[in-house]
Amino acid sequence: MERSDILATMGELKLYGMKAAFDEIIATAVKRQHEPQRIVGDLLTAEISEKQARSVKYQITIAKLPVPLWTNQHVTHPSGFSRSLSD
Repeated sequence: MERSDILATMGELKLYGMKAAFDEIIATAVKRQHEPQRIVGDLLTAEISEKQARSVKYQITIAKLPVPLWTNQHVTHPSGFSRSLSD
């Protein structure tokens, strides 16, 4: 199977972590002559890490964090410079 086919299949299977790490893992594996089990393990680790990172990003996005009250205040600097903090 060609590299492009492998990457396309990973994309179809939504294995975005594996797809992103594929070239680096394969290059390292060839240099260090890793066993196939090690390569597959590294790809799986990359996928798990990517899924965890996406999960944290999603949780932060949907979190109902309070908006600081000071964002709607107006600040005047002693030098006379003035601006709104909500800009």
